[in-house]
Amino acid sequence: MCSRIFTVAFAVGVTGAGLADAEQETWNLCSTPKTQYVLQVPAILIHSTAPTAGCSFQTPDGEFTVEAVVQAGAAEGKNLDSRMQKEIDLLAGTVKEKKKGDNWFALSGVTPDGTEYHRKLYTNGSEWVTLRITYPHAQRKKYDRWVTRMEKTFIPFAERKETSGNGNSRRAVL
Repeated sequence: MCSRIFTVAFAVGVTGAGLADAEQETWNLCSTPKTQYVLQVPAILIHSTAPTAGCSFQTPDGEFTVEAVVQAGAAEGKNLDSRMQKEIDLLAGTVKEKKKGDNWFALSGVTPDGTEYHRKLYTNGSEWVTLRITYPHAQRKKYDRWVTRMEKTFIPFAERKETSGNGNSRRAVL
C-alpha cells in the first residue's frame, strides 16, 4: 500500500494535567514516504480508518482526532489570504481565534455541536500541508497539552537527506 505509514517510536517525558509527575508518555513520529511533514503523536493514539492520504490518528474511543495531509497543486490560484478566507467561510462563523504568518495560518474555534477544532495550513508555494485536530470542547483540559505539543513540534516541510549505506542503496532520512 503506497500510503502506508511508518512510525518511529521514542520516549519523551511529559507531565501535564491528569498525569502523575513521575509518569512519562511515549510519543511517535509519523510521516509517509510521499510527504515532507513530520507529526508527533501520543503513542496511545491508533491509526484512524478515515480515508485520508496522510497521517491520521485518534483515541481508541474516537473522541480525539489528528490528521496531517498534503494537498499537491492546491495552492494554484490560491494565495494565503484567499485560502484563509475560504476556510473561515467553511467554518461558518465558528472561528474564535485566527493567526497568520508569511506562509501559514491557524484557525480555531468550537462548532455548534461542541467540537473544538484547530486547523493550521502551511504552503511552500506549490503545496499545502494541513494539520487538523478535533475533540469535544468539554474535554479541553484533557487534550490541551497534546494540542500544544503537536502544534509546536509539527514540521510541515521537513528536508529529506539522501544517505548511502554500503554504496548500493540510498534511503531518505528525516
